[in-house]
Amino acid sequence: HIIIFISTTFFKCPYLEEGLQFSDNKIYFIITAKPPSPNGYIKAGEICFIDKQRFNAMQKNNDTDVLPVVRMGKVTDTLLDKVLLQPLSRRSAELLMAVESNEDRLLALNDPEALEKASNLSAGCQVHVEYKGQWLTGVIRYIGSLKSYSSDPPTGVFFGVELQGEDKGKGQNDGSFHYKTYFICPKNSGIFAPFTRIKPEDSSAGLNDGTYKGKRYFNCPPYCGLFVKLSSCRPDDRFSGVKKKLFNGNSVELVQHSLCASFFFSVTDNDEAMVSEEQDNVPPIRTEDVSNRLIGKMKGIQGHCNSCYMDSALFSVFSCSSVLDSLLFKTTEYETIQSILLKNIVNPLRNSQSGSIQKVQSCYYYQIFMDYNHHLVLPTVQQLLEHSFYSNSLKLAEVPSCLILTMPRSGKSFKMFPKIIPSTELDITGLLADGNLSLNLYKYECLGLANQECAECFRDAAFSDTGFKYFCVKCSAQVHSHQQRRCHKPSTLILPQGFSYSQSSGSDRRTPPREKLELFAVLCIETSHYVSFVKYGPQDTDWIFFDSMADRVGNDGYNIPEVRACPEVGQYLHMPLAQLANQVPREMEGVAKRLFCDGYMYLYQSKTMSLYR
Repeated sequence: HIIIFISTTFFKCPYLEEGLQFSDNKIYFIITAKPPSPNGYIKAGEICFIDKQRFNAMQKNNDTDVLPVVRMGKVTDTLLDKVLLQPLSRRSAELLMAVESNEDRLLALNDPEALEKASNLSAGCQVHVEYKGQWLTGVIRYIGSLKSYSSDPPTGVFFGVELQGEDKGKGQNDGSFHYKTYFICPKNSGIFAPFTRIKPEDSSAGLNDGTYKGKRYFNCPPYCGLFVKLSSCRPDDRFSGVKKKLFNGNSVELVQHSLCASFFFSVTDNDEAMVSEEQDNVPPIRTEDVSNRLIGKMKGIQGHCNSCYMDSALFSVFSCSSVLDSLLFKTTEYETIQSILLKNIVNPLRNSQSGSIQKVQSCYYYQIFMDYNHHLVLPTVQQLLEHSFYSNSLKLAEVPSCLILTMPRSGKSFKMFPKIIPSTELDITGLLADGNLSLNLYKYECLGLANQECAECFRDAAFSDTGFKYFCVKCSAQVHSHQQRRCHKPSTLILPQGFSYSQSSGSDRRTPPREKLELFAVLCIETSHYVSFVKYGPQDTDWIFFDSMADRVGNDGYNIPEVRACPEVGQYLHMPLAQLANQVPREMEGVAKRLFCDGYMYLYQSKTMSLYR
């Protein structure tokens, strides 16, 4: 896009007219179109500048139609027509210089709102940063140049972002660039990015700019301020730093977050009832807080009267995940039970207190069934679920936000398998009634889009042990030409929207996305006692073990619950199958034996679907 300014008043230094102050003695521009010969080598999108004193002298002589500007990185000036130049503030120039290509700079220039938002960002702002095609959540820790020296004119300004929550560990550094540290964060949790890859967290859901009934209490951008009762607020668990502060003689909790929007809590004489220690909704414990706040004795939920099954189930579901939080707030006829669960169990648990027995008063689920006609020896949860769906001719109607699987049990030992390998990811693409299906074949891999399914091929020894068997027309004809498969009856699949049967020819290599659930907790049982394992963070080793009756005080006393870290679990879960099969259970490190030998209930979640249900 070419932007041409024709107004004769344009070069009357608009910055000063608008009340903007220069931080140096230069005026900056961006070249909006490629200049004609003899300056045809100059590219649109380059940043340039002119000395302010020189410009003022030219302006006094009404000689500003052609300006002698210096392009960034050059030492000599070039005469350019003013219609090719768009003025920039120093801040905008610095932000645009961080954008790598000239073309992208021009595109960024066409979004002045994004440029303005980036100019208003500061350290501590919650943002989304783009990295390898994904938008990750983080907090700005650094804003500035990545040069090891200061320069004049300035260089590009980058944003140093520390990734937070589930995105921690998905970055590229630890806050260092070219052996220089700009901020400190965990390994692979830092990203340096230009403003075009930064999106501020939406904070425009307010009603004012910090003014209430004509009186200003704080400053913030328009529609970013809210005045609410203190009882309607809770701390944002993504940030820390709660401090006591006095308002009108009353001591209240003032949560001081370095957010882009501002917050002001006030207690008046008529608002004494607003101040309460009770919180209606406490978020799950953050990954980085688990070791300090959750692990140890008298943590978790205290067991009583053989309540370990309920203790372990509630701890697994609510301690570090919010996938089933909707159950705590949906309208129900059992409001008393719901209130007890929220206020007396879940909130104290997430507040790092032990859920006391004194406060306890007196779907998403699928039971896996297996016949004995199978060849599985060391099965995974993925294999057991697929065999159960196959045996019972079942399909999922839609992607569940949470899926709780109970393992098959029979015989005197109640266990069909001595060990079960938990699948850290559950691929349910083939289990959906209208699933997004790609070719999943052992021998004939043409990479075409599957449009046929054969149930009889599921147990065929020629194919892999995992996954239902899907074929394109050509591969299906090939496979079923074998005399042992001629009696099979493949069925036609409903292809996802946007894909057609013509793609099975192989000319279009696109593959529909696969639907996967992630494991977030496991309940285990041994000799009628339940314990649980919970995945609390993004790293493979982020596992904790919970036992509501780990110890006891006196025969007629009380139980002592305990939570402990068990990083060894992650090491076994990502161990090659052949190596894992050779592990002797009693020789496994820590509590890993209980996960593999006593697994009873496996809890999976879809973080995408949990946003809607």
